[in-house]
Amino acid sequence: MNWKIQLLVLVYLLIFNSKQANSDITKVVLAHPKIKGGKINGRWFKNSVTGQRTLRGFDFVAIDGNKEIPLRMIEQNPNKNSRYAEMAKAGSKIAWVIRQDLENGFIGRVQDGQWYKSGYETQAFKYQHHTAQTTPPPTQPMELQELPVVDDAEIPEFVIRALAEVPYDGLD
Repeated sequence: MNWKIQLLVLVYLLIFNSKQANSDITKVVLAHPKIKGGKINGRWFKNSVTGQRTLRGFDFVAIDGNKEIPLRMIEQNPNKNSRYAEMAKAGSKIAWVIRQDLENGFIGRVQDGQWYKSGYETQAFKYQHHTAQTTPPPTQPMELQELPVVDDAEIPEFVIRALAEVPYDGLD
């Protein structure tokens, strides 16, 4: 598995370990040599349905040689009206990966320990996936920082619903 997928899986594990432990995601940090600044801090995102900061995630910049890739990983909002929200309510662990430097930056998701990237296969839109190791990384306390509030209402519902059909692989 390449380092990009491994990094995404580590971030995913931190999100859902925090959720399972009902802990404060802002106290979670992941140190990694491919992250700009060497570490990423967890944060709360605003749930567009409830208006509360209930969604866990991370904003970070991955470093690939001289290239910086600004990314966001955010857990699926179970309050939305979508098949992924229904899956999350039923117990699936889903987190979306978004390239923040692109207008339509949805590049895939990690779902139940597997990476699914957006892309074409023949004429139909399908996902490619890689089995991911699901051993949780160690967590460390972090220094609290002021993080901007991100409202997932800024993400159009049609984009979220069509995510499975986005023909973009933003990590290669």
